[in-house]
Amino acid sequence: MSRHVVRSISLVRQGPLVELQLDQGERIRIHQRRVAALGLRVGSGLAEAQMAALWRDAEVDRCEQRALRLLSVRARSAAELGDRLRGWGLDEGEAESVVDRLDRLGLVDDVALAQRTAALLDERGHGHLRVARDLDRLCLAAGLREPAVHDHAVSDLERARRVAEQRFGPLPYDAEVKRRAAGLLARRGFDEETVMEAVGADWE
Repeated sequence: MSRHVVRSISLVRQGPLVELQLDQGERIRIHQRRVAALGLRVGSGLAEAQMAALWRDAEVDRCEQRALRLLSVRARSAAELGDRLRGWGLDEGEAESVVDRLDRLGLVDDVALAQRTAALLDERGHGHLRVARDLDRLCLAAGLREPAVHDHAVSDLERARRVAEQRFGPLPYDAEVKRRAAGLLARRGFDEETVMEAVGADWE
C-alpha cells in the first residue's frame, strides 16, 4: 500500500490554515483544527484513502475561507451562503457543515440579518414591499421574513407621510405634486393604498 509521509507542517500567513508538505512534493492546506483532530505531525504516514480525504477537507476549508471573505463584505443568510458553497463545488453535506460552523461562530445569524435589514430600510424611509423584496433577495426563510416586514415601530402610512413631507412639504398637494410624491413613495416600496392616503386620496 502506497503511503505518503508528512515532511513539514507550517502555518499559512494571516489565517487559520496550515500547509502540509509531503515527501512526494504535494502541499495540502487544511484548517489547524483538522491537524489536531487527526493527530498529524512531522513523520506521520498517510495511506491513499487518507490522502483523498485530506484533499477533500482542503477543498472544504478553501471554500470556507472564501465564505469568510464574503461575510467580511456584508452579512449573508445561511441559504445564500449554502448556495455559494454548492456553486463552488461542495456537496450538500459539506456546504451544510460549513454554514453550521459559521453559525456556531456567530458569523451567520438569519434572525439578526432580517431584523437589521428591515430596521435599516425603515430608517431610510422605505415601505414594507421594499423590505419584503430585500429579505427575499437575501434568501431568508418566509418564517423570518414575515415578522421583519410587519414588525415596525412606525406604521407604513406614517413613514410614507414623513417621506413625502420631507421632499414636498406638508399636505395639501396640488395634482402635480401628488403625482410626483406618489411616484416617489411607490419606488420606495409603499403599497398603492398607503401611497394614496399619504399624498391625499381625493385624486383620481
